[in-house]
Amino acid sequence: MNIPPKVKHFIWRAYRNCLPTRSNLAAKNIQVDTICVFCHIDIETCWHLFVTCSFCTNCWNIAGLKDWVERWVAEAESFQDFVEYGINNSDSYLAAKFCVILWSLWRQRNCEVWEQKHLAATGTVHSALCILTDWGNNGIREQTGDDEISAVQIHQWRKPDFPYLKCNVDAAFCQNRKCTGIGMILRNDQGELVVARTMCFPGLYYVREAEAMGVREALSWIYGLGIQQVVVETDAKYVVDGLSSLEKGMTEYDSILQECRVLLHSEPAFSVDFVRRSANKVAHELAKESFSFDSPSVWSSPPLCIVNSLSVDALH
Repeated sequence: MNIPPKVKHFIWRAYRNCLPTRSNLAAKNIQVDTICVFCHIDIETCWHLFVTCSFCTNCWNIAGLKDWVERWVAEAESFQDFVEYGINNSDSYLAAKFCVILWSLWRQRNCEVWEQKHLAATGTVHSALCILTDWGNNGIREQTGDDEISAVQIHQWRKPDFPYLKCNVDAAFCQNRKCTGIGMILRNDQGELVVARTMCFPGLYYVREAEAMGVREALSWIYGLGIQQVVVETDAKYVVDGLSSLEKGMTEYDSILQECRVLLHSEPAFSVDFVRRSANKVAHELAKESFSFDSPSVWSSPPLCIVNSLSVDALH
């Protein structure tokens, strides 16, 4: 990701909850006012400062990231999840834009605290985008190695135990085409591709519906292949939790979950487990690849978009 080192360092600190937010300072018994300097209403935590504060939501809207952020928030159970989704659930430019705006929000927060200087949301976003543009124009590219930001990607895909196969599935969204994509990949205990599939549906579904659809389509697909011992992995924890819930609702989401339960009941050797986003990267890349096709596609050899990630996963 092509962003300045100071932004990478900031993202690493934010992810590790090392920022001196007012709530973190109070937790260390430092006497401070814990109220947010932007809205003057809620306690200043990372989640509030970067996600729910009215000032920050205005910034995300101005930056054109409002819809993306809402999707990430719907999936995230913590600020760390939110950062992971922002970095790993985007193309490289979108991820870089996400990071510099987080950094600009923190810098503006510090200006408010220490210098009593207020900058409107438009100015905060403009400052962030200028940094991103200037950095790109300088021709400086991201270096690989022991970057601090790599610490965010700490969860790796794991091979299934023989004789089981593992199917990873994920959903993605294309704002330009107004469509929802699903990618799924079946691998053996050596980490080798057995078969992969992509599907693209017209319209932008709600996140939880799209993720549940992905699990349903994966289960149905595997069942149709006649494979019995399979672990399905999704990074949507609410879907996994919903499948084990006894509550029966009347929404479209509830109907999809019920279809998944029927498929699971029909094949006792099927299971659906939760995995972190960074361990589900191949499935997400396939989901994005689905936007290139008008009909479902199947691969028995790896498409180019997943070759590198597939090789990395096979090492674990």
